[in-house]
Parts: sequence; structure tokens; C-alpha cells
Amino acid sequence: MKKKICSGCVLIFLFIFSFGFIDAQGLGGLTEKAAHCIRDYFKDKHNVKTSIITFENKSGISDLTAQKFYQLLVSKLESAGSSPIGFTDLMINFHKDKGEFNLNRVHLLSHLVYIKLTRNKNKIGAGIVIFSRIGDTIVYIKYVEDLFSAPERDIFNTTRYGFKNAGFSKIIEIDAVKDLLDFKSILDQRGQLKFLFYYPGKIEFFRLNGNRLTKFFTRKLKWGRSHYYPVMEPEGRLTCFLENGKLYITVGANFSKISRLLVFKKNRWDAVDRDESIVDFVPFKWIEFNNMDYLAGGRYALGKNYFENKLILIPFKSGQFVIESNTYLEKDVPPFYSLDFSTGENTKTLNSIHMIDRDYKYRFFTDNFEQSTVEEEGERGASLSSLDGQWLAVSDFSRGNDRLYFYKIEKGSRRLVYRENISGEIVFISAGQWKAARGFWVYVKKQRKKANTNTTTTEYKLQFRSKKATGDE
Repeated sequence: MKKKICSGCVLIFLFIFSFGFIDAQGLGGLTEKAAHCIRDYFKDKHNVKTSIITFENKSGISDLTAQKFYQLLVSKLESAGSSPIGFTDLMINFHKDKGEFNLNRVHLLSHLVYIKLTRNKNKIGAGIVIFSRIGDTIVYIKYVEDLFSAPERDIFNTTRYGFKNAGFSKIIEIDAVKDLLDFKSILDQRGQLKFLFYYPGKIEFFRLNGNRLTKFFTRKLKWGRSHYYPVMEPEGRLTCFLENGKLYITVGANFSKISRLLVFKKNRWDAVDRDESIVDFVPFKWIEFNNMDYLAGGRYALGKNYFENKLILIPFKSGQFVIESNTYLEKDVPPFYSLDFSTGENTKTLNSIHMIDRDYKYRFFTDNFEQSTVEEEGERGASLSSLDGQWLAVSDFSRGNDRLYFYKIEKGSRRLVYRENISGEIVFISAGQWKAARGFWVYVKKQRKKANTNTTTTEYKLQFRSKKATGDE
């Protein structure tokens, strides 16, 4: 027994000695290699503003030793001499193998750095990933140590979510109520930000007062007996757009055969056309297609929460519909829960179409309505929305707690960049604005347990998520 104990002591001593040797002799060389990799990547770049925003220690060395590595690396990057790197140290604490960082100014950086220390047998190595915040993509991966194992390489291949703090973080959360069908934040004719809450029987208008929303008007909605039928769960779509200096609103729902089309003129909201049956579909967006302006949308299946298998495009110009056989378009598509027309940045020109079909599959269509992609693996939620022709937010299919996936969709592409966990069930997503920040409004249904009881209560929240750290800028 004593012999075995003595052998164990020798092994422990050798283990400690090997890591002590790395601490004393290896850290300087390792930090120099890591700093050289980062400097080498940026050597031909200009106006670089970068920081380490994620630092993890999976090597087994102590927090104190890992922090020593970090401090040596920061010192080398801050004193990079003629290097173009503008480096800022954002770490405020290091605890339990993980760095804590001040991320309030991340949106001002051009590049973000992810560092992970790993151990391969008796060697310690550093993995380095550089993320371009402007391009929203990983631009550089380097393993300082040559002897990285396959599992460690797999870890570095999935580091995109190490940069989630650079993604669409929650800026504000607003209390909401049940039966909110849709929500829009818009700039009116004067460039003032307004907020529209669409319920089955009304639209409530709010303006921003500091950090609070103040209601200033309510527009009642009367559907009429001939156009209304009861449903178990009401759903609807609200669309807002400016055309020739006039502000238009369309409202459609699964409990009505027609949609309302309203225009703001002479300080009041009026119906565009008294022949209300002309809007016999639910408009999603005002778009330009083949050099013509259209209201584009679909029809709810009667009383259901999904849309039929056709997209409808009716020319709309100068406040009038153009109902002619050669301009009225219908495009065959699968039945779907959610769909959005993505337009070019600062334009209404159609560049892609995004859909969640009735099987919860994501489908991508080109600007010619040709199907390009069907996401066969996995299921997505029933909500999506596009932003400025650059981003697409898609909810994940789950019960109780959802996820948001953010895709880059510039120039007809589609590339997953960020993923965010959501506490609750996502009901709908709407692209919009809060102060100067552009992003996505997410209507969330939450179940909360009452204190000291076994009962739960349902809460509804509107969350605004943006890549800007604050909406004040």
C-alpha cells in the first residue's frame, strides 16, 4: 500500500512539474505566438478597432495562470508598434475559467477576437478566432499549437456563437396583452417614429416619450357581418408604407374575407376605396417587381392560422389598384404559416422571398419566385421577418422556450450568423425600429409560476432586439 501511494505521489509531482514548466517557460512563447498571429492578420488592414470579447480556459491550468497569459497577450497587442491594431482591453474579471467583459461598446469595434486555451496531452495551446463585426463572419482561425486533437478542432469550428454578444441583443422589453395580432414601428411623413398595435377590433397609435410609449389615437375597425366569421385563435397582419408622401395602412386577418386599406389625409384615417371587397387578400408588403409597384400577400385558409398555396400581387400606384388581367399576378407556392418579401436596402425592389411552410420547413425563393432552397433537416417555428434586405430572423420550433436564428441575406444569399435563446414562445416577429436602432420586435408568450402556488399565469412581452448596444445613438 505504501508503495502504491508513493508511486501516486510521483505521478502527481510529475503532473504539477509539467504544468509548472509550462507556466514558467511556455507562457511567454505561447503569448508571443498568439500575438504574432493576430498582428499578422491585421498587418495589411486599416483603421482596425478590435478587442478580445471571449476568453475561455479549457486547459486545466489555474485561473491565475490563465489570467497571466491574457495580460501578457494584451500587453503585446497594446504595444504593437507600427501595427495598425487599435486594441482595447475590455476584460473586467476572470473567474471559473471564463473572462467577463464590458460589452457596452462592442458595436464600435470592427473586429472581435475569441481566445481559448486547450490542453493536448502534456502541451498547452491557444486557439484564436477573429470575427469581422462589419462583415458578420469569421475571417480567421489559427491554432498556435500544431498538436490539436480532432475534438478540439471541432470546438473551434463552432465558435461563431462565442460572438453572440455582437448579435441581436435585447434592448428593451414592453408589457403587452393577449390578442395582439401584429405590431409595427414606422417613420411617418415627418420622419417621426410611431408605434402601431393591431388588435382584432382596433389599431392603437403610440409615440415615444423618453423611454415610454404614449398613446395618442385609436382607430376602430369594423369588419361587418358579411365579412366576419369566428375563429378559435385570431391572427392577422399589419402593413405600413409611404407612397407619394402619403402614409398607408393595410390590416388583414384570418376571421375576415377582406382586408382594410387606410390612408392618412386631412389629419384623419380614411378608407382608400369604399368598395372594400376589392382587397380580398392579406397584404404583406409594398414591393417593386418587374418595374411595377405591387401590394403583395396571400389569403388565409378560411378560419385557419395558415395561408393558402398562392401569392397574390396587385399593382398599386398613386393610391389606386390596377385590376387588369395582364398585371394581376398569382404565384403557386406551398401552403405556409409565415412569409416575407425581402427588398433591397433602402428600396422596395424584390430580391428574395422567405417562407415557413405548413410542415415547419424553411423555404427560400429567388426574386423570380423560383424555389432555391428547402431546409429539410429540423423544424423551424411559424414566424419570420426580414430587415432592410440584410437580415432574416426565424423562430425555432419548440414548446415553452424558443430560439431565434439570424441569417445574413444580402444579395440573395442566406448564411446563419447568430443564434439567441428566448425564454417563452414566439408568437410573431416584426422588423422595425427603437429610437435610432434598427432591429426586430418579438412578441413573446411566457408562462410564469405564481409565488407559493402550483398555478401559472400567462404574460405577453414585446422585446426589441438589435445589433446596437443601445437605442440612444
